[in-house]
Amino acid sequence: MTENEVKTASSIIVDGADQQGKTTFAAKLAKWMEEIIGKPVEVIHFVKSKAQDQVGYYTNPLLRADGPFVIDRNYVSELVYGPLFRGKSAIDDSDKSNIEMKYDEANAFVVILKRKNYKWEERDEMYTKDDNLKIIKGFDDVYDSISIDKMKVDAFDEESVRMVIQHWIEKNKLQ
Repeated sequence: MTENEVKTASSIIVDGADQQGKTTFAAKLAKWMEEIIGKPVEVIHFVKSKAQDQVGYYTNPLLRADGPFVIDRNYVSELVYGPLFRGKSAIDDSDKSNIEMKYDEANAFVVILKRKNYKWEERDEMYTKDDNLKIIKGFDDVYDSISIDKMKVDAFDEESVRMVIQHWIEKNKLQ
């Protein structure tokens, strides 16, 4: 693989409700990607933004020259959590379209995690099991509304990482 191929390889965005395995899954993806391209792959963890420029906040990592990256949470979370907990998303339809356009230009894609054998675990979340079930449903609804390359997989199915990596390889023409 040439240095230019590595620099232009696309990033993968991992999103989904809490307790779906995003951070663990993102780390596994990064490890596989590192083996393929022969250089470290950073996992970028997004948290709720107070940024005025929502489009820039969610797309700036795609513009960095030291990628590709695995992005743990991103704009899809805001589309789900914002309406449920603040009454509306900080991302309007225009922002959403611009973010998706930039992801498409960067050849990035979104992986939404949904555990088939979901079991609520008490943690530090500020909401209840019923809230989290609404969040999971919200991700299903938003998944259907996003218009970029996307996949929905179970983070705890061993084949899921291979499926996502295979899609990434094909998307980047790395074989």
